Amino acid sequence: MNIGRHPIPVPDKCDETSSRVIALAIFGSNFSGQIPPVVGNLKYLESLVFRKLPNLTGKSPFAITKLIHLKEIRLSWTNLSGLVPSFFALLKNLTFLDLAFNNLTGSIPPEATNQSSKLCRTFSSAEPIVFSKLF
Repeated sequence: MNIGRHPIPVPDKCDETSSRVIALAIFGSNFSGQIPPVVGNLKYLESLVFRKLPNLTGKSPFAITKLIHLKEIRLSWTNLSGLVPSFFALLKNLTFLDLAFNNLTGSIPPEATNQSSKLCRTFSSAEPIVFSKLF
C-alpha cells in the first residue's frame, strides 16, 4: 500500500466481509515528513495510528475529517507540532485519542468534549496525553 510518496510496509487491517481497509498503523519506522492528506481517502478507516515516528513532522491534515468511521486516533511519540486540531470535534465516532509525546499545544476543542460521550481529560502540554471517552 502507498500513502502519498510513502510505501507502507505494515499490514493493514481489512474488514473480513467487505475487504475495506479499517485500520492503518505505522510505527517505529523511517517514515518521515508529514501525514499525507491522502489518508483521508481511506473512508472506512476506524483506527489510525502513527506512533514512535520521530521524523513525522508538521500538523495533522484536515483530510482526517473525511474519516467519519474513525473511532481511534493515536498520534504519539512523533514531532507533530502546532495547536491540537479543532477538527477532532467533527469526528463524532471518535472514542480514543492519544496525542502523547508530541510538540502540540493548546487544549482539546470544547466541541469535542461536549459531545454526548465526553473525552475524559483536557490537554496539558507538560504531560503525556491519552484521552478516551467516558461511557
